Amino acid sequence: MTKVQYAGKGHSNALVPLYVKGPGAELFLQRIKGADPKAATFWKFSGQYVDNTDVFHVVKTVLTP
Repeated sequence: MTKVQYAGKGHSNALVPLYVKGPGAELFLQRIKGADPKAATFWKFSGQYVDNTDVFHVVKTVLTP
């Protein structure tokens, strides 16, 4: 079993890339909170980001009949 060690006791507040495709993917465009130029340069994309709770809300919207 691989051991994992975290330096902090709480959340890191680090951006994590999220790539979406398929039905409902466009719903993420409505939930963009801002853009991080450092992330854009590092990952070579727009740097736009959504709140992690928005992932739940978009998935719920797509899966609810």
